[in-house]
Amino acid sequence: MRRVLFLGAVLALALVASGCGELTGIDRTESALHDAGFTAVGVTVSSAHGFDTVMAKVSVDAPPGAMASVVDRVAGIVWRTVDLRFDEVIVVVRVPTRHVKTIEPLRRDALARLFGPRPARLDRKSIGEELAHTGRTLLVELTVAGAAGLAVFAIVIVLLVRAIGSGTPARQSPVAEHSAQPHQPRSRSQE
Repeated sequence: MRRVLFLGAVLALALVASGCGELTGIDRTESALHDAGFTAVGVTVSSAHGFDTVMAKVSVDAPPGAMASVVDRVAGIVWRTVDLRFDEVIVVVRVPTRHVKTIEPLRRDALARLFGPRPARLDRKSIGEELAHTGRTLLVELTVAGAAGLAVFAIVIVLLVRAIGSGTPARQSPVAEHSAQPHQPRSRSQE
């Protein structure tokens, strides 16, 4: 019984987790930013009305006046590693020791001027298309996992009902047997 529940849970988690790894370029970008010495790295993507954005957040211990070069390094890593077509990169750089935070949006044409043209293989899919695909995949996986969960639940209920119903009736205690007999009032003379 426990094995069935465990296997059902593992199957459901495997299905859901398989849909979460769709944006592999994001993992690659975060690794590249870590490798470049940045900490507290986070890369997210968004799409609104056909405009696709990558936001890269990093922390670094940079001296005053170095923020422009830090922003360029982060933007360059995003430009070379995210395997989705995008219109803009927003770079957020934090310098925790100085309590400084810089937010710099860079449009695609500015990125192309800074770093040259992107390889065509990186621009095959847009962020909006990939997010829609991931959403559909996740919806299907959650539906399948939900149906599997309901099936496991139904099996458990059936097994419990069978286990309860197949047992021999419990033997009643003598007190219960005595109380099951109709009660007859006693007269004082019988006492």
